[in-house]
Amino acid sequence: DLTFDMLLKYQPVADDFRLIRSSTEISYAFSRFGRYAYDITLVRDLFGDVSECTNASLVESTKKVKHMIKAAVLSFAELDVRKAVEIREDENYIDRIYRERLPKLIESTNTRCALAEALLLRYLERIGDHAVFMSDAINYVVTGKHRPSEERIASHTKTM
Repeated sequence: DLTFDMLLKYQPVADDFRLIRSSTEISYAFSRFGRYAYDITLVRDLFGDVSECTNASLVESTKKVKHMIKAAVLSFAELDVRKAVEIREDENYIDRIYRERLPKLIESTNTRCALAEALLLRYLERIGDHAVFMSDAINYVVTGKHRPSEERIASHTKTM
C-alpha cells in the first residue's frame, strides 16, 4: 500500500521508481528471511535438541549468513554497492559448503542429524540467496543495473 501511495502522491521520476521497485524487492527478501528463520525453528521442534549434530561447516555458514544480512541492511541504508560484492562472495561460500556437505550427509549413519543438518544448511543457503537478491536490488537503485560489475562498483564508490 505504501508503494502505491508514494506513486500517486509524489509522482516519482526514474531514480524514484528504481528506489520504489527495489524497496519492494527488499521487503520481500526480509519476509523470506523471516520465513526461513521460522523454518529453522521448526527443525528444532521436529528433531529436538540438535546441538550434537552441529559441525564447523554449519556454524561457519550461520556466521556468514548473519554477516550477509547485516551487510545487505547496511548496503541499503548507505546505498553502498561495494557491499554487494562482499555478499556475493559470502553466498558463493555458503553454496560451496551446501554442495560439499550434502553427499557426506547422505552417507551419514546418524539419520536424525543428517536430516536436521541438511535442512538447516538448505535454509541458510536460501537466506543467502535472498541476501544476494537484496544486494542486486540495491545495486539497481544506485547504478540502474541489476548485477554489479567491478567497473560500476568503482564508479559509484564514495570517496572518503
